[in-house]
Amino acid sequence: MPPPVFGGFYDSIAAVMRDADPDATVLPMITPASTDARLFAGLGIACYGWVPMLLPAGSRYQDAMHAADERVPVEAVRFGADRFHDLLLRYR
Repeated sequence: MPPPVFGGFYDSIAAVMRDADPDATVLPMITPASTDARLFAGLGIACYGWVPMLLPAGSRYQDAMHAADERVPVEAVRFGADRFHDLLLRYR
């Protein structure tokens, strides 16, 4: 498997997050789950899994997402939607 490639798009994601939350730590995430990214990678298209949520201190998204009682705070979803919007405006 080739090593990850970080470039302009990843830099844009990191900048969006730093602008929204200067205390944020932006780092790559590895997931044991299967995604469609492997299919795009075969076509030479870089893919990034991005979960831009601002969760309350001490919470763990792993305990909330895809659990029997799946819950994500509305404010976390709103924060994420705003970050996607910021990224689209920045990257165009």
